[in-house]
Amino acid sequence: LFDASIAFLRSEGLTVTLFGDALGQSLTRSNFIGPWIHVPLIVIGFLLALVTRTLGFPWLALLIVAAELLIVLSRFVFSYEQALMGDLVRYWYAALFLFASAYTLYEEGHVRVDILYAGLGRTTRGYLNAQGTILLGLTTAWVILWIAFNGPQSIVNAPV
Repeated sequence: LFDASIAFLRSEGLTVTLFGDALGQSLTRSNFIGPWIHVPLIVIGFLLALVTRTLGFPWLALLIVAAELLIVLSRFVFSYEQALMGDLVRYWYAALFLFASAYTLYEEGHVRVDILYAGLGRTTRGYLNAQGTILLGLTTAWVILWIAFNGPQSIVNAPV
């Protein structure tokens, strides 16, 4: 949200008006935004993760719904659209999917062949889970990365 807000203010030329010359110009430089905005947000995220074991999936889903609502309102009511909002929603969908996948794997709710798995001991099941993750999960991740970075016209190298 902070990056989207700063990007909106920068694209509309409101940073200098709202924050003054020095801070307004600083908000356009990544060497200012990194240590003064991103690092404190990361620290706050780690501190929240230390004190709570609950998941933020409902909050992330609520953010996605709110962002979609803002996109619809700005496009159809005000005839105004910013591409960064669409990108933000896509990134949040990706984050929700990845976090939900990791949580499912952590809670052992993933799909497997229970006919063989149920009769195995705890150590054997752990070994089988590790091998399945390495064989299937990491292989899939490497294929996705290879396709994503496979040249100058690849999906990751394209402008956002």
